[in-house]
Amino acid sequence: MMVLMALGGVYVPHGEFKWLAVLEGLLPLRPQDLTRRLGDVLTAPLAQGIEALHALWEDTYALVGKHFPELEPVQKARRWLNRPAERFSPLGWPP
Repeated sequence: MMVLMALGGVYVPHGEFKWLAVLEGLLPLRPQDLTRRLGDVLTAPLAQGIEALHALWEDTYALVGKHFPELEPVQKARRWLNRPAERFSPLGWPP
């Protein structure tokens, strides 16, 4: 959301997204169906939520690439976010 707000020059004076649908309407550059898709990220079963989040990342990368092609860090962020997740067990759990 912060990247999309920066793309659109939208400032929200707090970090909460309580009024996400209103905020979506203020963003001139945004993935299609943003509010619904973010809801899917939070409410869908884990695998589908991860897929929904990944699709939103890709759509956001595409917006940045289209409107700000000179920003090389976008490619760096895409490589970092698309790398395989590391597995770990906090405090040795599960055994």
